[in-house]
Amino acid sequence: MFKMFKMLKMLKKRRAARVLAALAALALMLSACGGGGASTTEAASTAGADATTAEAAAATEADAAGAADATTAAPAADGGGDEAKYGGTLYFGYPYDLSRPNYIITDDGPGNFVRDLAWDPMFVVNEKAELVPRIAESYDMSDDGLTYTVHLRDGVKWQDGAPLTADDVLFYFDYYPRIESVDKAYDYSNLTVEKVDELTVRFRLAEMDATFAYTTLTLVIFLPSHIWKDIDPASWDQIADLSRLIGNGPFVLAEREEGGYLRLDRFEDFWEHRPYLDSVVLQIIPDNDARAMAFESKQVQLAMGNYQTTYMLLKDNPEYSFLLKPSANLGIFEVNHNDPLMSQLPMRKVVSYLIDRESLIMAQKNGATVLDSAFTPVDQYYNPAVADPEAFEFSVDKAAAILDAEGWAPGADGIREKDGQRLQMEIMTSVTNDPNAVILQDTFKKAGIELTYRPVDSAVYSDLVYTTQEYQIAGTGSGPSVGPISANYELVFTPSPYYNYDNPVVTQAFADAKNSVDPAVQKQAFELIQKTITEDRAQILTWNTPRIWGTNSGLNVDDAGFSGIYPPWVDFSMVYFEK
Repeated sequence: MFKMFKMLKMLKKRRAARVLAALAALALMLSACGGGGASTTEAASTAGADATTAEAAAATEADAAGAADATTAAPAADGGGDEAKYGGTLYFGYPYDLSRPNYIITDDGPGNFVRDLAWDPMFVVNEKAELVPRIAESYDMSDDGLTYTVHLRDGVKWQDGAPLTADDVLFYFDYYPRIESVDKAYDYSNLTVEKVDELTVRFRLAEMDATFAYTTLTLVIFLPSHIWKDIDPASWDQIADLSRLIGNGPFVLAEREEGGYLRLDRFEDFWEHRPYLDSVVLQIIPDNDARAMAFESKQVQLAMGNYQTTYMLLKDNPEYSFLLKPSANLGIFEVNHNDPLMSQLPMRKVVSYLIDRESLIMAQKNGATVLDSAFTPVDQYYNPAVADPEAFEFSVDKAAAILDAEGWAPGADGIREKDGQRLQMEIMTSVTNDPNAVILQDTFKKAGIELTYRPVDSAVYSDLVYTTQEYQIAGTGSGPSVGPISANYELVFTPSPYYNYDNPVVTQAFADAKNSVDPAVQKQAFELIQKTITEDRAQILTWNTPRIWGTNSGLNVDDAGFSGIYPPWVDFSMVYFEK
């Protein structure tokens, strides 16, 4: 504990004092996770007092806290060769806990992370948009694209030792539609599933769906039929017994302290090989600064996702390693096409011209690059040559010229008016102290627009954007899938209950791509989509941020398949601490 706060003293100038209290609670919870010490509940109850004491101690310590003072060191060597890779517990910080104990089909961040550890899919998608076999060895597709025959890998086991067979696949597709207590992402009404033999399954589509291989074959995780066959689907949400929540992946969920942490232990009989790490702990750290601080002070050894600021701060420090991958992270300002102003193409063009993308990137220090298409470079049909280049241009003069042409004249205070109405716009965000605010307000004012920047709680933000659509412009981000169809884009840019954008050209192009397995047809459709979306300023496209993974304490992720594609997947069985 004392060593941790020597490290905090070194970093104190970069963080507010409130972070220390969060890290004190974290240290106590890490102690509880590792065995011995107070329970997580006890740790939480005493965190405040310990933080105050520790902060005072830290203030009297010297600033020279080196790497040896990190509280979590790499494990001792087990021997030569691969044996040297075995051992150690990886700690990873996450902002919130599972939304429900039964995480298997929850669509939330921690649920996705636990599934990456505890489950293995049939296939995964690599950075070339190719399907890579996992628990399936291969698949065959019929000439008409309506039948897929999947060959499962022999020797794959559930984490209780039972074999995974075609029966588990069929059981899942029968059971899943009967679960009514959670929002389900998939509709299998177009699908019939047949067992060919113990390790072969045939999927028949009633209608063409070119997304099938890149969605169902990569995203679906099956259920162990021998466990779930006697459980009523109506009880799905009530299942919290970890012995029932088993998967087929490299780590098995062994312990959960609600609001504190989730611990997953090595599954010795994982089909690929014996995983290197002993355990992985998902540590719940709600405060963003505390989470970044925990990585900097080596309380957690893996930073995964949007750690751009931490990367910019530590990228030249040899004690930390960073892996940057091109990603599908598409920065956008969402516009509500039902709003009186945003329903007008000239006004959307005005907003787009007033987004100084380069300045915003510099302010956020997020390592991003300005977009040049409606798709990102990781999408296989990305083609900036077909996009409207002015959709990414910054020009106050062009924005002002449009406003002049639309009859908006400057008032006495410089804010434009038309028919007695002041030109006012609002950007809603879920980010407090957003560095974009001052830059955008100043730029919009130069064009004669009074811009309000409204931060709201993330839950309120989601409700206003995705439920009630009570917003004008929303600052957020989205990311396309990688594959023959960008499924996220179809949700956003076909008639949508979220953004209210509706262009029949785009809708038909998505239908053409989805209904064909011919790459030439798909390419033509997606190039038309990129062209039309940028010409329409369907959303205000900004930047593409890299996917960043940071490691410390000798954690090696070189062979784990980290990439920036969607859906993300990591082979945690290959992660290890270097000795």
